[in-house]
Amino acid sequence: MPLPVFALAKLGRSLDPAYLTGYAVLISGLTALAYWRDKRRAEAGEWRIPEKVLHGLELAGGWPVAFGMQQILRHKCAKL
Repeated sequence: MPLPVFALAKLGRSLDPAYLTGYAVLISGLTALAYWRDKRRAEAGEWRIPEKVLHGLELAGGWPVAFGMQQILRHKCAKL
């Protein structure tokens, strides 16, 4: 088993599941909000949320929501 996976598995056993669930809900909500706001800013021609912020949220655990929001909002998929 790769070392990071082993470390996360061990950490997960020592934390209260309520904390892990709360973190997952929080990071998912923040990721969805960031993608939604970035899309609205793009439509309005305003300054966008930097990609490093969006990718940071993905790396923090929001990648499933980020993928879903990209599909739902057609975010960063094509320019006409």
